[in-house]
Amino acid sequence: WVAALGGEYRIVSLDLPGHGLTRTPAGYAPTMERYADTVEAFAQKLQLARVVVIGSSMGGGAAWQLALRHRERVDALVLVDAAGWPETGTDNAREPAIFKLLRNPVLGPMLRRLDNTPMVRQGLETSFANPALVTDAMVARYVDMSRAPGHGDVLLALMSGRGERTAATKALLAKITAPTLILHGRNDNLITLASATKFNDAIAGSKLIVYDNAGHLPQEELPVRSADDVRSFLHAAFPEPASGAPLAAVLP
Repeated sequence: WVAALGGEYRIVSLDLPGHGLTRTPAGYAPTMERYADTVEAFAQKLQLARVVVIGSSMGGGAAWQLALRHRERVDALVLVDAAGWPETGTDNAREPAIFKLLRNPVLGPMLRRLDNTPMVRQGLETSFANPALVTDAMVARYVDMSRAPGHGDVLLALMSGRGERTAATKALLAKITAPTLILHGRNDNLITLASATKFNDAIAGSKLIVYDNAGHLPQEELPVRSADDVRSFLHAAFPEPASGAPLAAVLP
C-alpha cells in the first residue's frame, strides 16, 4: 500500500510498542487504549494535524479507539480485518495453534525459550487464503522480530488477556463520526467476517468491502485491488484536500 499510494498521499507507518522495531518500557502493559494514545502522541510529534488512520487486525482495534479517544485528530478511518468484538467459541476454534498455546499460562512463557519457527509458520499460513504466499524469509522476519527485547512479554500479555481492553459494542462504535471504510477477507481464520459486519452496522455511513480470495491480510494477498479501494474511498471522502497538499495516513 505504501508503494501503491505513496505517490499521491503522505503515508507514515509505525510499529506499535512490542512489535517490529519499537521497544517498550519495562513492565509495559499493552492495551488498545494505550496503543491509540501512542499513535496520538506520535502524530503530535510529527505535527500531523489531521490524519486518515488505517489499522489492520490489532492495529485496527487501536485505530477505532483513536477515532473515539482523539476524534479531533481523525479525518477518516480504514479498518482492515480489525479486532475489537468479543470472541465466541466458534472464533476460538478457528484461530492458529500458536495463539492458543500462547494463551496458556504455563505453556505460553515456555514458548519464549524455544524455537517457535514451526508455529509461526503455521500461524502465518492460517492467516492467508493462499498459504503459498508464506515464504521462508517472511517466517524468519516474524520470528526474529518476536525475539526483540520486551516483545515476548507484550505478546503474552495480549494473548493471555492480561492487557485489559474495551470490547467493541454497537453503542460505543456509534460515536464514531469519521468516514469509515471496512475491508475484510472472507477466508479470515483469525477474525470472522461477522466482526466486519458488526463494525459496518455500528458505524453510521461506513462502507464494507469483502474480498472472496483473501484471509486475514488482504493488503498482502490482494495489494493492488485493496489499495485501489482505499484510493477510491479517499477520493470520495476528500475530493480535494483543503490545503492543496496530500492527506497524511498513519498506519498502526
